[in-house]
Amino acid sequence: MNFASRLKELRTEKGLTQTELGELIGINYSTLSDYERGNKTDPYMSTLRTLADFFGVSMDYLIGESNTKNNILIDRCQDILKKLTDENIEKVYSYAEFLRGEQDGRNSNV
Repeated sequence: MNFASRLKELRTEKGLTQTELGELIGINYSTLSDYERGNKTDPYMSTLRTLADFFGVSMDYLIGESNTKNNILIDRCQDILKKLTDENIEKVYSYAEFLRGEQDGRNSNV
């Protein structure tokens, strides 16, 4: 997906018209329409940040560079990890591995 289709998808998921979204974030609806149709493909970084923050996604997701919506959560986890001791980072890693296994159905007996 590209920026145009992601923007439209996120906007419609929220049940917003282009006019409503524009009013909420301070962008003209015609600009949003141009973005969604692919007529404008180079939004300002500040516009990307505003849209990403509004929808709770990373800019990478918004522009189609990632398929993971929750990259913001991953960024927050990385910020926390930077403040942990090596020992506690190992504990977090072990728990994450456990959760991944549980998700994959490997830890159903644990």
